[in-house]
Amino acid sequence: MNPKHEVQSQDWFKAALCAALFLLIIFLLFTRSSCSSTGTADSTSNVAEVSDSDHGAVNETPTEAGEEDAKTKVESKPPASPEKESPEKGSDPLPENAAVDSSPATPMPTNESESDPAGSPSGEPRGQSIGGMNVKGEKLGVILDISGSMSRYLDSLRTEINSRFEAPVFLEVEGCLLEESSFDAAEIRSPRSENPNLRESVMNSIRELVEVHQVDSVYWFCDLQDERTEVALAELMTLAIGGGKTPRGFHLYVRSTDENPDPKLKNIIESSGGAFEKRR
Repeated sequence: MNPKHEVQSQDWFKAALCAALFLLIIFLLFTRSSCSSTGTADSTSNVAEVSDSDHGAVNETPTEAGEEDAKTKVESKPPASPEKESPEKGSDPLPENAAVDSSPATPMPTNESESDPAGSPSGEPRGQSIGGMNVKGEKLGVILDISGSMSRYLDSLRTEINSRFEAPVFLEVEGCLLEESSFDAAEIRSPRSENPNLRESVMNSIRELVEVHQVDSVYWFCDLQDERTEVALAELMTLAIGGGKTPRGFHLYVRSTDENPDPKLKNIIESSGGAFEKRR
């Protein structure tokens, strides 16, 4: 072989070998670069996943805590009050700002016997019937005309009054003359008669009943056939409506078996809150 050609062949061989090595190095560098990029991307993805998972865990904790707080609030919340009953159909509901009167209603009297008489103190008990007339009073005083024409009524009248009232005070007078009083308390402590209930005059008896025995009602049983003086009528009015030693007054009830009262006596009876009855 020609030595010149042999030298050239060796040069080409070396050049080809160098080129192959160069390509191999380039290939290796490219491959390494690709692997590095892939690893970096994977690690970045992993970091992102870890970050997302951590963030989810952080968010999950307050959410669960919030749910627990909400549950606690629901459990601790007092039960709702029942709904108000709706008014019946056709009725007018009260407005929200309407004032409701809670004070107790005052009962209306059903008849005249249950109503308070004019000028009388309130809170009196209901009256009791004597001969058909309603008589009110916690303590009753009775004046009986014991003249001959009236004696036939007395026993039954005493029995009736005692059955209706507790401890009534009975005084007796012969006749029904109404004149100015001459009341002396010493005389009632030392009666001059065998009958301890017998008195000299109607006005003295009335004053004794209201001033000494402190009755709040007087029941006078008579026939009204005797005289009534102007002075006695004025004195009786003062006592009945409240004056002198009887500031609270008393109720005057009169039952007559014969005559009607004159206008002045009738006015006294009505002003005291009492009543009149004529019955044999």
